[in-house]
Amino acid sequence: MEKIVYDFPPASTTANQAKRILVTLIIFAISFTGLIGNIIVFMFATNLKILQNSFGRLSASQSFAEAILCAVFVCFYCPMVCFDITAFKMASAYIGLILLFCYDVCIFSHLFIALNRLCAIAYPVGYSNIFRLVFIALDHLKHIFFSDRNTHILIGLAYAITCFTSIYMHLANNCLLPYVDFGWYFGVNTSADCDVIRFYIDFCKDFGVVALIAIVDVGTIVMIKVTAPGRVS
Repeated sequence: MEKIVYDFPPASTTANQAKRILVTLIIFAISFTGLIGNIIVFMFATNLKILQNSFGRLSASQSFAEAILCAVFVCFYCPMVCFDITAFKMASAYIGLILLFCYDVCIFSHLFIALNRLCAIAYPVGYSNIFRLVFIALDHLKHIFFSDRNTHILIGLAYAITCFTSIYMHLANNCLLPYVDFGWYFGVNTSADCDVIRFYIDFCKDFGVVALIAIVDVGTIVMIKVTAPGRVS
């Protein structure tokens, strides 16, 4: 009697595929939710009259970049990981730069929104003499930097700076961000030049911007407490 041999895939391969599917489903759910949410924010920020101001335009700029970032994960990353698409992996080094660009636009936009929020409470009806000069300075800052014209300039800067640091500097030094199949993440080319860019251009810049956001937000909380209704001047 002829013996029938079944060619089952190795257990490790099956387990790895199950992990791929799980990772894909989780990231797809998060990214798709973020994509829909940011599209809604962008539509409201660009169409509602009440948001036709500096805050609304900065929010629209941030949500636009976040929508692109989420769309890349939904339309590129998830299919690549789930179906192990070779062509996508070959293009992933450049897609990684797009993700880095979108992320940097988001944090710069967040910084400008934080400054805008701080300036919005800079000139309340009543305030203590101790903070008078601070309030006056912030009020002037609001009118200087967050006029309609200057808001568009700030948005342009958010995209221009990140285009230089996230796209040009990485391409010029061949510091791409290819997909690493081992950990399902976007890595970075290893070289002396890339190490410098990764630390000074990426880490230090992002850390500095996030630190500034934290400082401005703390300052905003302090200003809210100082200008709270009923506070004795």
